[in-house]
Amino acid sequence: MKPGFPKTIKINHPGVLKAARHSVERFNNYTNDIFLFKESHVSRALVQIVKGLKYILDMEIGRATCKKTKHPTLDDCDFQTNHTLKMTESSNENVLGSQSLRELLPPNYQWP
Repeated sequence: MKPGFPKTIKINHPGVLKAARHSVERFNNYTNDIFLFKESHVSRALVQIVKGLKYILDMEIGRATCKKTKHPTLDDCDFQTNHTLKMTESSNENVLGSQSLRELLPPNYQWP
C-alpha cells in the first residue's frame, strides 16, 4: 500500500471495527439523546496511510435500548424495536487513529 492512496479494506477488519466504535462513541458524546447509539452496519471501508492510519467508513448507526445514564457497554445493548423510538443515521466518517476528523451530525442538525 502506498502512502496517501486509500485502499479498500474488509469491513470486518479489527481496525475498521475499532474506528466504527470510536465514531459512534463520539456521536454519543455529542448528542443530547437519552439513548445510546451503536454501529449497525459498515457498508464500505477504506484505509489510508497519512501519518498513521486513516479509516474512511460508510456506516449506519442505530438507537439502542440502553440509556446514557446507565453507562452500559455498547456490546450489551440491543437496537430499539419500538417504531417511535427506532432511529438510524448514515454517515461517511473519516477516523484518524483515535481522533475523529468529522462529526457524524451537521452543526445545525435537530433531533425530531
